[in-house]
Amino acid sequence: MTTFLVDESTFLGRDEHIGYILSGLLGEASSSDAIERNLHVISLSGHGRYWENDSGPNCLQPSHCCKVVITIIEALDDHRPNVAEFSNLMAKVCELIRQSGKVFIVLDDVWTEDFNLWDPFRIAFKNCAPGCRILVTTRKSRVAEIIESETTINLGVLSKEDCWSIFRNIAFFDCDSKECAHLEELAR
Repeated sequence: MTTFLVDESTFLGRDEHIGYILSGLLGEASSSDAIERNLHVISLSGHGRYWENDSGPNCLQPSHCCKVVITIIEALDDHRPNVAEFSNLMAKVCELIRQSGKVFIVLDDVWTEDFNLWDPFRIAFKNCAPGCRILVTTRKSRVAEIIESETTINLGVLSKEDCWSIFRNIAFFDCDSKECAHLEELAR
């Protein structure tokens, strides 16, 4: 479960990317193909962890597709759909997107490289009004290609200093400055 309520002061190491992300979200689609589709897909690509062979969550696995579609429907229609079949759910998404005008949808932590799982979403999203945005976060750059991203931003890894700042903020969050400095020295 995620929320839009975040403490922006805790963001570390991504200052250079914020402008690109905002430009992609707020700017006009640059390719004629994206303008024709009314859709601008932005992918944030980067590793949440340092290892590659992780079998983590995947919001577009076949078993999760219905959950993702139901979440989209609930966000657009303010109630849970009374159907459970994937094709009926996707038809409802198409209808709601057509009625909603502009939409902004976030698909977080997409891992699958299966075009067939993305295709129903791509078809549904082509009903968007001009200016719609889809933001996809992924650890695999190939996913950005498969979903036909207009903009792909590779986040890369954080610097050692930024990693240490994150650790310090979590591990020493309730220390006074003198105690915190002593604990930092011991940790190094």
